[in-house]
Amino acid sequence: MKISCEMASDLLPLYLEDSCSQDSKAALEEHLKTCVSCRAKLDRMRTSLTGELPLERPEPDLTAYAKKVRGHRLRLTALTLLSVLILSLVGAILFLTVQRMMRQSSPTVYNVEPGTVNLTAGSFRTTAEEIDQAVFYTNFQQIKVEVQGSGDDAGTVYLYNAENTDSFIQVLHIGLGKSDGTFTGLSSQWRYMIRCEGLDGAVLTVSEGRTAGFFENMRAVFQEIAEMFGREWDDAQVILIKRN
Repeated sequence: MKISCEMASDLLPLYLEDSCSQDSKAALEEHLKTCVSCRAKLDRMRTSLTGELPLERPEPDLTAYAKKVRGHRLRLTALTLLSVLILSLVGAILFLTVQRMMRQSSPTVYNVEPGTVNLTAGSFRTTAEEIDQAVFYTNFQQIKVEVQGSGDDAGTVYLYNAENTDSFIQVLHIGLGKSDGTFTGLSSQWRYMIRCEGLDGAVLTVSEGRTAGFFENMRAVFQEIAEMFGREWDDAQVILIKRN
């Protein structure tokens, strides 16, 4: 049952002496839960009887709370920055991929000297016996060779600088389930020649190997980025070696 503050004041001395009934004790304790004034009065009476100070309720640890809030804000800020960085990186890769796809689908065709096969303008088809009579130009840093109808199980395709055919600069091994290959890292400043061994009777299609596929171009973008960072790392190592 509910009691008033006056009734609580009358019961407090009996409560301290533990001489009130159980019903009165229960009613008083229920009243003390919501009445600050009566609780304070009980504390004063208890102090006057025992000489002990009333128990103080602990103050909230504001310092710990502030640290917790700062930690949460720092984590939120770091997560936001990381998300922005990831989104920016993904956006940059997508942009470079789409840009590369556009270049693949409509490359710029430059004029070259007469007698030179301009692979940027289209592919070139010939035989293994006659391919060494052609001079090739690429503006795509690569030349792809596809072989059909080889009379042998395997063969070799060599790439030369047209100005120096004494030694080849790259080689492709054709056969054993592999019917094409790509020469990479080429320059538009050079002109190239191709020679074959062991591919008698084969028909060769020579192209730049351009593709407008999304995933192929994305993979190429990743390769270009990896090569760029590799060069930067090599340059940094050279600088450190020179300084030491």
